[in-house]
Amino acid sequence: MEELKPCPFCGDNNPILSKMTGLCINTHSKEGNLYWVECWEGCCKMWKNHTKKSAIKAWNRRVE
Repeated sequence: MEELKPCPFCGDNNPILSKMTGLCINTHSKEGNLYWVECWEGCCKMWKNHTKKSAIKAWNRRVE
């Protein structure tokens, strides 16, 4: 799986991949999960990805 790149906005080198499970609002995910990436301090987030892979790709596509 692809590694998370540092945040282009705050420079955090250790972003976190998180998961929420079993939410009823997540009707589009076959897994019933939502994944997102955020900076350690929580200042920058990418929300509402239905797979780990899509969350990582969305995070790594961001530019300054």
